[in-house]
Amino acid sequence: MIVISLTFLGAYVLSSLLLFKYPTLIHRRKQLKFHCCHISHRGGAAENLENTLSAFENKGMVDRVDIEEHMSASDHCLIWCFTAYEVLQYEILCCEAKNDMLEIDVQLTKDGKVVVSHDNNLLRLAGCGINISDVNYDDIPSLQCVLPVDFTNGHCCQGGKDRKIPLLQDIFAKYPDIPINIDIKTNNDILIKETNKLIQKYQREEITVWGNFSYRITSKCFRENPNIPLLFSARKVFLLVLMMYTGLLPFVPLRESCLELFMPQVLARAKSKDNLWSPSVPAFIGKGLKMPETPSRFGIFHAVKYSLSCLRQIPAFEERLKKKSYSILFWLINRLLMNKALFHHLKKRGIQTYLWVLNEDKDYENAFQLGVTGVMTDYPSKLRKYLDLKQVAQS
Repeated sequence: MIVISLTFLGAYVLSSLLLFKYPTLIHRRKQLKFHCCHISHRGGAAENLENTLSAFENKGMVDRVDIEEHMSASDHCLIWCFTAYEVLQYEILCCEAKNDMLEIDVQLTKDGKVVVSHDNNLLRLAGCGINISDVNYDDIPSLQCVLPVDFTNGHCCQGGKDRKIPLLQDIFAKYPDIPINIDIKTNNDILIKETNKLIQKYQREEITVWGNFSYRITSKCFRENPNIPLLFSARKVFLLVLMMYTGLLPFVPLRESCLELFMPQVLARAKSKDNLWSPSVPAFIGKGLKMPETPSRFGIFHAVKYSLSCLRQIPAFEERLKKKSYSILFWLINRLLMNKALFHHLKKRGIQTYLWVLNEDKDYENAFQLGVTGVMTDYPSKLRKYLDLKQVAQS
């Protein structure tokens, strides 16, 4: 019995390793019509007001190339040699900030219009606490002149004259050939159906990818139109990683075409309390403690959560807990997710991998060294500058 078990185990391991390296032996490679290295997050939220037509136009200027700086850049161990003509061409390319893909979010108005907006509630975007789903499109207020930019540790973007939330059809009409990554922000069947109708109307099924972190929303998108490339939901990312480390991944077919992952070190670097990874800490009033409400269902998870919420109100404990737990958490997530072998396997199966949201050159470099397909950024001009300089250095 032991010999038989070991034989089956050995066969499983060998076949898993073989198919992990050569997945097309049993899986048909996905043939996407786009290959995206440069992805503008919400159009470039740090250079223009997010999800506006001005942001998608990407007319933000980049810094002029300093030739002497690059010729003496000892940290790169490279000597840049530009002729006057090459410098001129480089500046033109950077200013155009050529996008490979636009990343947008969509919501549905009361009168059934699909609009491009990350938030349903407009308190952050427009300064008023109304929901897009509760008003008609013509009644949606303009964006505020200055908006905070996520993933930039406190940076704000000051916009120009364009402060209008656009319709999805306006984006499709203006950029008919640019691949667009659509995040369906609300679990709304009508929103999914109307988005699909627009995709079909503008003949964009092959150059659009859609989905959400929610497994329910992503599944509804697939059922509505299986011909549109699909994003991995959070649940499917978890299963993907689990199958990767148990050896099952090479045997399992994947309906998704694009994997979007956050880079843990980017979130770990964030400091402000408004960042999405920061815990919600109850108020500490004077020398007393404000007790949180008792959870309605007191299972093990809720008991632990309830106990920690009480302890977190003690500043010394909260600070110590954050430093230790988050360092361990992000180290573990980084080890599990940032796996070059996984990205290489998915690439062989025709699945593209994107990391978000990266805004520094060192993060761009780390991402591409991992073998990902593309990077999502709030600074399209900065990323374009990095990609063009890298191309020049390799030529």
